[in-house]
Amino acid sequence: MFVVLWAAVLTLASCAQDAPPLPSAIERIVRDHVASLISEDFQDLSGLTLEYRPVVESSDTVFFETYVKTSTILRHPRRRTYQLFVNPRLAVDFPGHEAVRAILAHELFHIRDYLGKNAWQLYRLKRNYEDETFRQQYERHTDQRTLRLGYGPGLIRYRQWLYGAIGDPDKIRYKKQMYMTPEEIQSWLARQQR
Repeated sequence: MFVVLWAAVLTLASCAQDAPPLPSAIERIVRDHVASLISEDFQDLSGLTLEYRPVVESSDTVFFETYVKTSTILRHPRRRTYQLFVNPRLAVDFPGHEAVRAILAHELFHIRDYLGKNAWQLYRLKRNYEDETFRQQYERHTDQRTLRLGYGPGLIRYRQWLYGAIGDPDKIRYKKQMYMTPEEIQSWLARQQR
């Protein structure tokens, strides 16, 4: 059982050796926003070890994602290292601070989820995430949690920017299926004001 669990743990996160370095200006912006978000809305994440890394693959669709560092998955959740992967392309195509702050809030909700899980539960989350229906529900629920904190306008800006940054209609269609679109966010916000 341990061998199976450890093999599963090794599939949860990986770091490519040839990933371009994360530009220091982008890392500084991301670190500053994360520190501010933790102090304002995610105090339960205070004191966690966060690593900032460039996205693993050369990607034109992934700009932010979070993982638990593989070598720390079996530790107590507060002693793990949580990794925030950031696409170096942000150095040349930046969506704006409001958009970055909103998507980082979304990513911090993922870290909050990881914090509440042991290694086996993380493995189950990863396996479930491979199912598109589960992924869509999970990501859209995470969007709604982000909206409840007041990051709707920023999330709208981020998604509008993302669609332009991606360009490929099929990839945009996929993103619109998995995550709330600007129109869906506006509709959700309007319903909350009634």
